[in-house]
Amino acid sequence: MKNSRSGPSAVVMLTGALVAFVLFSVFVLVLGNLPTEPVLPRVSTGNLNEWRQLEAGEQELLSSYGWVDEPGGFVHIPIDQAMSIIAEQGVSAIPTPQPPTPTAAPSGS
Repeated sequence: MKNSRSGPSAVVMLTGALVAFVLFSVFVLVLGNLPTEPVLPRVSTGNLNEWRQLEAGEQELLSSYGWVDEPGGFVHIPIDQAMSIIAEQGVSAIPTPQPPTPTAAPSGS
């Protein structure tokens, strides 16, 4: 008499059940460690005047002319003017800065 089974073996069934149990257990452990309260963003406790001074300084920098590297000849221009130049002439209008030429190190003798 020939033994013909049409389903998976008992070992395969037990292995599948064990894997499912382990995955379910890990899932429950992870969900159990989640905070029940939403995490609130950290709010600055600084003074409102400090914030206004910071913003005013940034606006001054964005809307003025000034040196970035005076010996190298690099300046910053107002952001509105810079955007207009890029819109009219494209990114190729920005000169590529050249790397500084290396100077010979003094001999230590």
